[in-house]
Amino acid sequence: MCGLVGFIDPNNTLKSDPKEMLKSMLHPIKNRGPDNYDFFLDKNKHVGLGHARLSIQDLSLHGNQPMISHNKRYVIAFNGEIYNHLVLRKSIGSKHLNWRGSSDTETLIEYISIFGIEKTLKDIKGMFAFALWDLEYQVLYLARDPFGEKPLCFLENNNKILFSSELKSFFNLDEFKQEIDPISLKLFLEFNYVPSPKTILNGISKVQPGTFISFKFLEGKINTKTRLYFDAESMFLKPRVVHGGSEEGIIDNLDSLLNEAVSSQMISDVPIGSLLSGGVDSSLISALMQNHSNCPIDTFTIGFENSSYDESVFAREISKVIGSNHHELILKPRDIINKILNISSIWDEPFADSSQVPSFFVMELAKKNVTVALSGDGGDELFGGYNRYLLVKRLWNYIKFFPLPLRSSFARLISMFPAKYLNYLSINFGALKNVTQLGDKLHKTSNRILKAKSAEDLYLSFIQEASSDNLLREDVISDCYVKNPDIWPEFDNFESLMMFLDIKTYLADDILTKVDRASMIHSLETRAPFLDKDVAEFAISLPIEMKIRKGQGKYALRKVLNKYVPERYYNRPKMGFSIPLDEWLRGPLNSWCKEKVMLNPSNLLNNSRLEIILNEYADGVQHGSRLWNILIFNTWYEENILN
Repeated sequence: MCGLVGFIDPNNTLKSDPKEMLKSMLHPIKNRGPDNYDFFLDKNKHVGLGHARLSIQDLSLHGNQPMISHNKRYVIAFNGEIYNHLVLRKSIGSKHLNWRGSSDTETLIEYISIFGIEKTLKDIKGMFAFALWDLEYQVLYLARDPFGEKPLCFLENNNKILFSSELKSFFNLDEFKQEIDPISLKLFLEFNYVPSPKTILNGISKVQPGTFISFKFLEGKINTKTRLYFDAESMFLKPRVVHGGSEEGIIDNLDSLLNEAVSSQMISDVPIGSLLSGGVDSSLISALMQNHSNCPIDTFTIGFENSSYDESVFAREISKVIGSNHHELILKPRDIINKILNISSIWDEPFADSSQVPSFFVMELAKKNVTVALSGDGGDELFGGYNRYLLVKRLWNYIKFFPLPLRSSFARLISMFPAKYLNYLSINFGALKNVTQLGDKLHKTSNRILKAKSAEDLYLSFIQEASSDNLLREDVISDCYVKNPDIWPEFDNFESLMMFLDIKTYLADDILTKVDRASMIHSLETRAPFLDKDVAEFAISLPIEMKIRKGQGKYALRKVLNKYVPERYYNRPKMGFSIPLDEWLRGPLNSWCKEKVMLNPSNLLNNSRLEIILNEYADGVQHGSRLWNILIFNTWYEENILN
């Protein structure tokens, strides 16, 4: 993995020296690439690229960037991995004979120089974000991989473009005045993250997954055009295909594709391992890795003292079955406190998915042994793994006949029973013992059914972690794609629609953002074989009954996993990568919580509302997620904007 920065300035209006500016932009993201730093400036200083390298393939100087193509037409700054780059080299054949090294960056830029950027983006398989400068036609391209595994954002300001892997690069620039976008802030308080293409700061946008943007010089002006090269919506809307003519054929094809994806993503010139939670997705990836390795692979997991949240025992069992060299860390509150106070600084904009905590620690654990780690990310969205895919339509069919006042009475009844007591009930009573964190789920579900007027409303309540009502001093209307059912495509089943929406928003802006920042702060590269282009297209094309069957998700994946791991080791309720947030906020983090919530350093939040939320929380109301969002924003603002 790497970090990249740069600018285009056709009229030379930068307020500071171009090279010094590139250095100042690269410095805050140096953890993304600690092995080498370099820069490119064109002769007129209209264009500059900077790159920080984490060496994974071809550790020699031949892999350093920014890299200039053999024909001197293109310059590239690239972050990511192209898994099929050796295949692409073969396809180039006699068109190119003078390879300088064996890096995938060189393959990428030479493929572009021969076939052009559009064909290249369709042909490559990998995770990436890159900036490409075309010296001949004076065009800058910014491109991002199909699912948004690698980040890239840009600022368009006074006929200049500045770009970087992370927002941190813009914080100290003379070119940029830091102003919080109130709409983005409200969206963050609702979703735990800022949905693309927005960022928390006015004027800066994220490059959307599966797109590339061209910025062309035209008579001293910049002409901007955005194009989509990967369209998940069209794939979902295609007729469902029964591959292989039978269920057995589907499973065999999926098995083959996954093996190919894992094998290609194991290519590395540095140590590689696997993140193993013990769930279906990570267990399958780890098992396939071990299947392709001549020695025990390294697997890594995080656990908790609280058994309701602890999956480490399951990961340990899977490790024994597949024969991996297993590493685990059981987190205790005292281990958390010292690092959790500064965890918001890891993310370049406010980010409050609380699974960021175990993600940070498992990446730290992995980095002690490896430089690359494979993960099971993407399996839930592509193969129907989230509980909402099972619950939303079924729950709506039950509640749509009940008037809203009756639903309110039910929600109030549930809220009378603290979540911890309901959790205890699920652990100690046989009929409920397979339901993990029953109390938390009942409290969340009761709140979600209160205002739902349709299945679409109910889905939105499942993906919005907290209400932002009255939290902002000056309220705004929060708007983004996922909050506008009127513009959603029409699907043949609601489950597929939810999966598509999650891929378009939640996967890129929450899951993959979390993994990227938590890993890159430790200079660790993560790879997600489920997001291999061929695997993803195959998964999207499957009929829904191959994903969800008999009230259980990921049917096809479970069938593949059963070839490598006996079913008894993984056939259990989904837990998710969650933490005992309420237990910590009411316990060892309580004083910090009160202090930081009322700090309000931005002065954008409503102090009276903050005080009410704290008082209600003290009385037992389940405000944990809402408080976590506020805590993260306040600490992020204090560290990144005020300092």
